[in-house]
Amino acid sequence: MNYSTKTLYVNTSEDVKFTSPWIISEGLRPHRIVIRDLGPISPNNDINEYVVHDEVLTESKDTGFMSGYYTTDIEAAIEVFADRSKRSLRRGSLAKEVQYV
Repeated sequence: MNYSTKTLYVNTSEDVKFTSPWIISEGLRPHRIVIRDLGPISPNNDINEYVVHDEVLTESKDTGFMSGYYTTDIEAAIEVFADRSKRSLRRGSLAKEVQYV
Protein backbone atom coordinates (compact mmCIF):
# COMPACT_ATOMS: atom_id res chain seq x y z
CA MET A 1 0.00 0.00 0.00
CA ASN A 2 1.29 3.47 -0.86
CA TYR A 3 1.38 6.15 1.82
CA SER A 4 1.30 9.85 1.12
CA THR A 5 3.73 12.12 2.95
CA LYS A 6 0.95 14.62 3.59
CA THR A 7 -0.53 15.15 7.08
CA LEU A 8 -4.26 15.95 7.14
CA TYR A 9 -5.89 18.21 9.75
CA VAL A 10 -9.57 17.32 10.00
CA ASN A 11 -12.69 18.49 11.83
CA THR A 12 -15.29 15.76 11.29
CA SER A 13 -18.89 15.05 12.32
CA GLU A 14 -19.61 13.26 15.60
CA ASP A 15 -22.17 10.96 13.97
CA VAL A 16 -19.49 9.16 11.91
CA LYS A 17 -19.35 5.57 13.21
CA PHE A 18 -17.25 3.62 10.66
CA THR A 19 -14.50 4.92 8.39
CA SER A 20 -12.11 3.84 5.69
CA PRO A 21 -8.62 5.41 5.69
CA TRP A 22 -8.21 8.90 4.25
CA ILE A 23 -7.16 8.71 0.60
CA ILE A 24 -5.08 11.30 -1.21
CA SER A 25 -5.01 11.20 -4.99
CA GLU A 26 -4.03 13.65 -7.68
CA GLY A 27 -6.89 15.83 -8.88
CA LEU A 28 -9.23 14.93 -5.99
CA ARG A 29 -9.72 16.39 -2.52
CA PRO A 30 -8.65 14.08 0.36
CA HIS A 31 -11.57 11.77 1.06
CA ARG A 32 -12.72 8.62 2.85
CA ILE A 33 -15.83 6.46 3.00
CA VAL A 34 -17.92 6.66 6.18
CA ILE A 35 -21.08 5.28 7.75
CA ARG A 36 -23.02 7.88 9.72
CA ASP A 37 -25.73 7.05 12.26
CA LEU A 38 -28.45 9.68 11.79
CA GLY A 39 -30.44 8.38 14.76
CA PRO A 40 -34.07 7.25 15.01
CA ILE A 41 -36.19 7.73 11.89
CA SER A 42 -38.98 9.15 14.09
CA PRO A 43 -39.29 10.22 17.75
CA ASN A 44 -41.36 7.16 18.71
CA ASN A 45 -39.23 4.60 16.88
CA ASP A 46 -36.14 2.55 17.80
CA ILE A 47 -35.09 2.10 14.16
CA ASN A 48 -32.06 4.18 13.19
CA GLU A 49 -31.23 5.54 9.78
CA TYR A 50 -27.69 5.04 8.45
CA VAL A 51 -26.02 6.70 5.50
CA VAL A 52 -22.88 5.72 3.62
CA HIS A 53 -21.09 8.84 2.35
CA ASP A 54 -17.91 9.98 0.70
CA GLU A 55 -16.50 12.40 3.30
CA VAL A 56 -14.41 15.08 1.56
CA LEU A 57 -11.95 17.42 3.28
CA THR A 58 -12.49 21.09 2.49
CA GLU A 59 -9.86 23.81 2.50
CA SER A 60 -11.12 25.00 5.92
CA LYS A 61 -10.35 21.58 7.50
CA ASP A 62 -14.08 20.86 7.81
CA THR A 63 -15.62 18.04 5.86
CA GLY A 64 -18.52 17.71 3.47
CA PHE A 65 -20.54 14.61 2.68
CA MET A 66 -21.38 13.44 -0.85
CA SER A 67 -22.99 10.46 -2.60
CA GLY A 68 -25.31 9.28 0.18
CA TYR A 69 -26.76 5.76 0.38
CA TYR A 70 -29.53 5.83 3.02
CA THR A 71 -30.86 2.73 4.76
CA THR A 72 -32.28 1.48 8.06
CA ASP A 73 -30.42 -1.83 7.60
CA ILE A 74 -26.94 -1.62 9.13
CA GLU A 75 -25.87 -4.79 7.30
CA ALA A 76 -26.76 -3.20 3.94
CA ALA A 77 -24.85 -0.07 4.96
CA ILE A 78 -21.78 -2.14 5.84
CA GLU A 79 -21.95 -3.98 2.50
CA VAL A 80 -22.08 -0.71 0.52
CA PHE A 81 -19.35 0.75 2.75
CA ALA A 82 -17.04 -2.23 2.08
CA ASP A 83 -17.55 -2.00 -1.69
CA ARG A 84 -16.97 1.77 -1.83
CA SER A 85 -13.94 1.49 0.46
CA LYS A 86 -12.26 -1.11 -1.77
CA ARG A 87 -12.79 1.06 -4.85
CA SER A 88 -11.56 4.17 -3.04
CA LEU A 89 -8.34 2.47 -1.92
CA ARG A 90 -7.46 1.75 -5.57
CA ARG A 91 -7.67 5.47 -6.46
CA GLY A 92 -4.81 6.89 -4.41
CA SER A 93 -2.46 6.75 -1.43
CA LEU A 94 -3.25 6.56 2.27
CA ALA A 95 -2.69 9.72 4.29
CA LYS A 96 0.49 9.46 6.34
CA GLU A 97 -1.04 11.06 9.42
CA VAL A 98 -4.42 12.49 10.37
CA GLN A 99 -4.89 14.97 13.21
CA TYR A 100 -8.45 15.74 14.28
CA VAL A 101 -9.00 19.34 15.31
